[in-house]
Amino acid sequence: MNKPNLERMVDFVASRGGTVRFDEYMGEHILGEGGFYSQKVNIGVDGHFVTYADRPPFIWLVYIILKHEGLLNKQFLEIGGGSGKFKEFFRQFSSVTEYISVEASPRLALAQSRFGGITHVGKAENLPLKDNSLEGVIFGNELLDELPCRVFMISNSRGELSINQEGYVRADNGQLVFGYSKAQRDDFLELYESFLRGSRPDVPSQSIISVSPGMPVAISEMGRVLKKGKILLIDYGYWNAHDQDKPRDEQPFFIRNGTQYFVDSVLQKPYETDLTHSVDFEFARWHAARTGLFSTINVMYVEDFAKRMLAKKLTPGDIRQLASRNILLEAFQTYFSSSVGVLEMEKR
Repeated sequence: MNKPNLERMVDFVASRGGTVRFDEYMGEHILGEGGFYSQKVNIGVDGHFVTYADRPPFIWLVYIILKHEGLLNKQFLEIGGGSGKFKEFFRQFSSVTEYISVEASPRLALAQSRFGGITHVGKAENLPLKDNSLEGVIFGNELLDELPCRVFMISNSRGELSINQEGYVRADNGQLVFGYSKAQRDDFLELYESFLRGSRPDVPSQSIISVSPGMPVAISEMGRVLKKGKILLIDYGYWNAHDQDKPRDEQPFFIRNGTQYFVDSVLQKPYETDLTHSVDFEFARWHAARTGLFSTINVMYVEDFAKRMLAKKLTPGDIRQLASRNILLEAFQTYFSSSVGVLEMEKR
């Protein structure tokens, strides 16, 4: 008989000495045996919330922009496509596009494979593709916030910024408890500390920021496999000192269906949320620039991304395509209905 979710995760933490760094816990919670993406993934009220990239009108917006930029007859790589809704609808709009998907969850990769194209099981941090093997578009919807994150508590003493504490999960009498202890100093911590000192020297002391060690690795991987084209990453996050998470006294929160849950409450019910976190877009952009892989890097709101389509001259065929799917009005409403971010990068 399978162990209950909480007992399984308590055993995982106990097997690693009783305390694990938060990103290690999060990785097991999401993709471990029986984890969120390998057990079951419901989209909707009782599960992970529906995102814009699951909706035909928004998929059409991405399609029409790529069409007018001459990228439809190229390759299209989607990373972390979930249930495959984006793939399903995009291929209806553009059957000529060579569609490739990479998915970390074997269960979800199987779901995506039903909609044709090429499907690989693999992670964003280690793409199963050769160097410079893709020319076209790399797309990810809520990919970066699914990568296991470390939770840092920032110290700032009169402008001397450092990271001395970070979040851990501890197994205690059959329960999971979140708390802070001495940060593990390694190359990634020093990299992010360097970024903060140069980009956000005024971060208040005791601020809590979540950031994924896998994010710079994933961006570098995308640059490795992309010979020429664009990278579009849509997510929830922040990209400057004013937008970053406000200082909190105890612990970070995670969002499920628009509701905030503090991590302690999430730990008591493993696998009921995917533990997504706010993405530090500015750090992603900073890393991409320092690698020298991308010629242009822009961060914008989805609203601004969608407005770009207004500057294009729509053909009668474009309008007929929308009308035939009964999404004409909804597509135009989508222009102004979202505040998530789009990290857009280009390699020429």
